[in-house]
Amino acid sequence: MLGEHPAFGVLFGSARIERCPRYRWISWICWTALPLLLAAAAASVAALAALAATAAAAETCVIVDKTQVYYGNPKSFKKPATIVRTKVYDEIPAYKKIKDEKLDSRDARYHFLIAEASKVFGENLTKVAKDKGFDLVAELDAITVTGQPLTDLTPDVIKTIKGD
Repeated sequence: MLGEHPAFGVLFGSARIERCPRYRWISWICWTALPLLLAAAAASVAALAALAATAAAAETCVIVDKTQVYYGNPKSFKKPATIVRTKVYDEIPAYKKIKDEKLDSRDARYHFLIAEASKVFGENLTKVAKDKGFDLVAELDAITVTGQPLTDLTPDVIKTIKGD
C-alpha cells in the first residue's frame, strides 16, 4: 500500500516516514494533487468523447447551401426535414395572382404580393415544422443526411395553406 491518511504519516514498504516538514509534500501529493490530477484526466476524456460524438453526428449531415435553409439553425439541429419551395409557392393565392397577372419585379403590385406570399410561406412552414417536431427545414437539394431518412414537408405545408 502506498500510503495511509496524512495524519498518521506515509508508509512506503516497511519504512515509515513521519510527518515532518521535510516529507509533507509526499503526503500532499498522495492525498491532494494525485486525486485532482486523476479527476481532471477523467473529465478530459469525457469531454473528448462528447466532442467525438458531436463530430460523428455532424459528419452524417451535410448542408450544401445554407441560403436554402428556411427554418432552424444550420449549425445546431437534430431532426431535419426538406421542402420543395416552388411547389408550395404555386399553391399560395398571392403568388397565383402574380402568375395570372404576369407581373414582374418592375411592377409595384408584384412587391406587395410577393411579400404576402413570403409571409404565408414562412408562417405555414414554421407551423408545420413545430407541429411535427422538426428543428430544421431546407430545400430538397440543400441538405444530405446519411443514416436517417429525410421527411418531405411539402404536402403538409400545402394542406395547411389550403386550410385542410
